[in-house]
Amino acid sequence: MLHGCKQDAADFALGTGMNVLAEQNDCLVAYPIQPRRASRGKCWNWYQPQHQQRDFGEPAIIAGITLEIIANFNVDAARVYVAGLSAGGAMAAVMVHTYPDIYAAAGVHSGLPYQRASGVLSALGAMKIGIGAPRGLSAISTHAPKRPMIVFHGDLDMTVHPSNGWELLHEFEDMNATVSEETVDQADGRRSTLRTIQSSDGIDAEHWVVHGAPHAWAGGNESGSYTDGSGPDASAEMLRFFLAHTLEPTLA
Repeated sequence: MLHGCKQDAADFALGTGMNVLAEQNDCLVAYPIQPRRASRGKCWNWYQPQHQQRDFGEPAIIAGITLEIIANFNVDAARVYVAGLSAGGAMAAVMVHTYPDIYAAAGVHSGLPYQRASGVLSALGAMKIGIGAPRGLSAISTHAPKRPMIVFHGDLDMTVHPSNGWELLHEFEDMNATVSEETVDQADGRRSTLRTIQSSDGIDAEHWVVHGAPHAWAGGNESGSYTDGSGPDASAEMLRFFLAHTLEPTLA
């Protein structure tokens, strides 16, 4: 679980409630913390080219933490997942692209696509403008996705433009993709549009657009920062999605 800017492990765990779900489902959760020496705002450096590559920078550190946990706690290596919020969501997209041999699926909440930026200016453009902002090292990949992904984004997010949520799943929607859409009503809460996609290679994705929601973790505990208690339970939906997928080595 990769926190957003200005957050830490305790705050993110409280806000998402993921520890409670983990206890119920016999899961382990790791919360790496970005130190201030790496970013004044404690943001993951998802937009810097040196942190968008396998075996370099922050992706290598996060992957190393993951592998250490797998080895030390007898984890089922076919059921390892990565998720994050905002900058952490963008880094989760980096991780699933650079280490598809480790992570069976990814969850991105209010985040941005892999290689969406290559520096501070392009990162700010992607966050504020969304689609149409200058791209990073290369155009967004149009090849078949390697791992399943679930995306949440509020349509009133004023920090990370909601179009980033759509673009995260661009690679899933090839000509032969199967796409369905439904409305999900939350009792005493926000309505969402759920778009389910299965690529021609059979790898699936979910896109939850939470209507009226800001830049915040849907269904979170409002004692934590950047949470929206009236949304659908993003943590429960992500864990449901994750546990439905196991790592297929032939796809790595």
